[in-house]
Amino acid sequence: MFYVFGPIDIVFANSTCFDDELMKKISKRAEGMKSGSKFITLTKSLSSEAFLIVNQRQYVMSWGPATAYIHLKIK
Repeated sequence: MFYVFGPIDIVFANSTCFDDELMKKISKRAEGMKSGSKFITLTKSLSSEAFLIVNQRQYVMSWGPATAYIHLKIK
């Protein structure tokens, strides 16, 4: 089940095992977030021009390395 992201400030998705199709759907839904909101993902970034990656850093997880992406809603 998907929810439309609305007036929220931050979302985290442990998206390491998400496929490209799911990431596209999440990216599209995330465009409904308010400007200035943040969306954090692991391993895979959002695919939307409405978001800017403002920081990324690699961490060691129990399953191996994963990059955390912090996206800022700009549009």
